Amino acid sequence: MTVNFYLINRPDKNGECRINLHFRYEGNEFIQNTLEKVKKKHWNKKQYVNIGDSESANKNATLTRFEDKIKEAYNYIRSKGIKPNNENLYEKFNELVNYVEVKPMSFYDYFNDFLELKKPPLLSQETYNIYITLIKHLKDFENFAKYEIKFNTLTDLFYAKFYEYMQKKDKPTNDNTFAKYIKKLNCNSPKNT
Repeated sequence: MTVNFYLINRPDKNGECRINLHFRYEGNEFIQNTLEKVKKKHWNKKQYVNIGDSESANKNATLTRFEDKIKEAYNYIRSKGIKPNNENLYEKFNELVNYVEVKPMSFYDYFNDFLELKKPPLLSQETYNIYITLIKHLKDFENFAKYEIKFNTLTDLFYAKFYEYMQKKDKPTNDNTFAKYIKKLNCNSPKNT
């Protein structure tokens, strides 16, 4: 089990970026917005806010608290003989930190954060562009089919409807390209077991 904090490089109007907690456990990943923000120049690669930020001590204390609480939530669930998953971790974590303001991240939040962390050169430009195109197709499909995309709706029914949609467009997608999209979608979705 590991805990990391990542800066999501999408500055708000004040030039501050969101800090997300990433908790990896048993082959799964739990991601939570910490509600903390910092300017990129004040974020240390060792995953803390440096003293250039006037609130660095408070922000770092919050990050440390969140790290402790996610571990506590995980250990509590395991001690009860229950298999930890993102849902029961979210519930216990929020109970421990009295953290009810933030909803779980959506499918697109995860996808966008993944892309932010994997920008070229970590991914080839071609692969990155495939992901960007896939997101566009998924949003168009969602609007067209009135099918809300969540991790638990990526079922056989989704794949069948998405394939049908991709064939009905002005320029139908060939099977190889569709298979590439599905592979990218399946390989990079957080597991929610």
